Amino acid sequence: MRKHLFYLLLFSTLFTQAQITPEIEWSKTLGSTSMDVGRGVVQTSDGGYIAFGQVMMGDADVTNFKGGVDYWIAKTSVTGELEWEKTYGGSLLDFGGDDQILKIRQTQDGGYILGGTSNSDDGDVTHNYGMEDIWLVKIDSSGNIQWEKNYGGSGEDVFRDIQPTDDGGYILTGRTTSSDGDINSEYIELGAYTTAWVAKLDDSGNIEWSNDIGGYDTFFNEFFSIYPVSDGYVATGSSDGVGGDIPSDGRGSSDFWVVKMDISGQVVWSKLYGGPSMDQPSSIRPADDGGYVVAGYVSQLGGDVTESYGGQDIWILKLNNDGNLEWQKSIGGSRGEGIQEIQTTLDGGYVVGGYTLSTDGHFEENASKGEQDKFLLKINSTGDIVWTKTFGGSSHDILWGFEITSEGGFITIGSTNSIDGDLVGKENNDFDYWIVKLSPDCLVPELTIDTTHTICVGEELTLTADA
Repeated sequence: MRKHLFYLLLFSTLFTQAQITPEIEWSKTLGSTSMDVGRGVVQTSDGGYIAFGQVMMGDADVTNFKGGVDYWIAKTSVTGELEWEKTYGGSLLDFGGDDQILKIRQTQDGGYILGGTSNSDDGDVTHNYGMEDIWLVKIDSSGNIQWEKNYGGSGEDVFRDIQPTDDGGYILTGRTTSSDGDINSEYIELGAYTTAWVAKLDDSGNIEWSNDIGGYDTFFNEFFSIYPVSDGYVATGSSDGVGGDIPSDGRGSSDFWVVKMDISGQVVWSKLYGGPSMDQPSSIRPADDGGYVVAGYVSQLGGDVTESYGGQDIWILKLNNDGNLEWQKSIGGSRGEGIQEIQTTLDGGYVVGGYTLSTDGHFEENASKGEQDKFLLKINSTGDIVWTKTFGGSSHDILWGFEITSEGGFITIGSTNSIDGDLVGKENNDFDYWIVKLSPDCLVPELTIDTTHTICVGEELTLTADA
């Protein structure tokens, strides 16, 4: 019998990779018939999710409403079906403050820490120092309160961020106008209107140490994001001040402000970045190389900002370990964007999430959506855009938070009053929590030919590949 030959093209272990833009796997709206703001979401050990935010009424999905505005968590299945929900608060306002900032973080014991602002002193809130306080609620995996605590003084004390620490405690930051109670601020006493406050808490919420960080001649001065690193903490926020902990080389009316602290909360270095107008960061994370990545928005070309697309643009900074600027990237369209969060990915890139009003620039695909839509956007380790995903309806859709899920997908949380587009099936145009699960941005191998080898028909061949 004549021998038939064919060539098998073998490939080397090195191959090029392409990434797929994530697609919506499911979406779910939850809440009351009033204005509900979904601000955070985490994946649970059973593969489901807990969404966290604030509600203003006790009907529809919301039960046991306390009054005013309450914290509200909703536990869903892996496909977004509501399994249980709980409210926390008192008779007044238990919420995210004027900026609606609320955070949920998973804790080492499988429970969760909820962070926000309160001016209640009844119901679940057992104390109030005066005006508004930072209010933390520690719950178990079933939503039962294990402890709750207020932090502040007689002024206005507003929550900004919290992260678990390796010792089972927490690092907390907020904005304050107080100089009494839990807060002994030299900057407030010397005339600053606000200052940033950082506190290290133990696993029961007790203060181990605290520090006010700021300047003297300042109207606003705060951190929006804080994160533990191996030798301390790194935080980012905005400042319009000078003196004290704030450098003298400000760029505009307010700048990106990044501060590195040691393990006791003492400032190691403090640096400003930005353009000639008002700039505000929202999120900071450590990078794989020991540096840091910061995300927020800028308003005008100039200074450190070398590109502008119109309105507010997304601005991403890559810093080295000493806070020196390595690269920066502006992303946007002509009508403006807002950004809430940045997360690192396993391949050394970054995903940012927020909302856009633009239908041009980097958001051309948004032309078919609506007035204001959610987006996720991935960049590689040098700031080049890998993919962009927008989703929403014809009205207002805002992304407030997201996480990368265990299988590499994305779970997002926000608010919407749309009833069309990606919201088909929503029954009313009230603002609800909007939870969207997106697929992973899977790596697709493109085989690169390396050599040839002659194989006879009928000969067995085994190929082995690593994911």
